[in-house]
Amino acid sequence: KFKNILNYESFRLIHKQMIENNNYLKNINSMTNVFERETLISLFADKNYKDFVLLYLEKKYERIITIVKENKIDKPEINTLVSWSYYNIYNYSEALKYILRAEEQLPDDEKILRIKVSILCEKGTSENIIDLIEEAERIFLGIKSNKWDWMDLYSYGNILSGLKKYPDAILHYKKAIDIEPNEAMIWKNLSTCYYHENSHEKEIECLNKALELNENLIEALYSKGTTIGNIYHNYGEAISLLKKALIIAKDTYFEKKYLYYWLASFNKDIHKYRTA
Repeated sequence: KFKNILNYESFRLIHKQMIENNNYLKNINSMTNVFERETLISLFADKNYKDFVLLYLEKKYERIITIVKENKIDKPEINTLVSWSYYNIYNYSEALKYILRAEEQLPDDEKILRIKVSILCEKGTSENIIDLIEEAERIFLGIKSNKWDWMDLYSYGNILSGLKKYPDAILHYKKAIDIEPNEAMIWKNLSTCYYHENSHEKEIECLNKALELNENLIEALYSKGTTIGNIYHNYGEAISLLKKALIIAKDTYFEKKYLYYWLASFNKDIHKYRTA
C-alpha cells in the first residue's frame, strides 16, 4: 500500500537520501577505533537513533548526553554511545558508569568488555590508580576471544604502560604498528614509553611519525613540546609546538591547564616574565 506517488521528485529525494546516508557511513568507516565504529553503525541502522549518530559525528557529545538524560533512554547501545561521549570529553568516571550499565544489560558482550577495559585503563592512568589498571588487565586477559587485532594489542600496550611495564608495552605497541602503521595514537603512546625509558631520540622519532600522520594531534604536540623544552632546552620550538596545541585545543575538551603551565614555564626560562 503506497502512501505517496512515486514520481520524479520522489526518486530525487530517495537518491539524495542514499547519498547522504553513504556519506555518513563513509565518515563512520573512516574511524580507526573499531569498537566506536561498530557502536555507531548499529545505531545508524535504527532510524529512531540515527540523529544520535549525526550528533556524534559532529562531536556534539554534551548534546547527546543531555538528550539521553532528558528522555531517560536506557538501552545498551545508547548507554554505550553515552559512555563514548563522556570518554571523548575526558570524563572517565561518567564513561565508566554508563558502560557498566550497558554491561548489566548485555553481560556477555565482548565489545562492551573491551570498551570497559579502555575506560578503566584511562581512568587509572590519569588518576594514578593502579588498582583500576590491574582490573583492566584482569578483564582484558579474561575475554574469551583470543584473536587479537591491532586495537587489542594497542589496548594491552596501554595497560602495560599504565603499570609501568614499559619494555612489554613497547613490544605490544610495535606489534600493533605492524598491523596498523597509520594510527597516530599508537606512535604517540609508544613515544611515552621511550620517554620513561630515557630514550628521548626514539621518543621524538615516534612523535614526529605521529604528527606526520596527524599534524593536529594535541597529545603529540604537547608531548613533543614538553620534551623539546625540558630535555633539549629548545624553548623556542617548544613554545611554538605548545602554542599550536593550544589553538587546536580551544575547540576540544583537552585539559588546557597543562599547556598553559608549560608555556608559562618555558617563557620564564627565556626571561619573558610578563608573557609567563
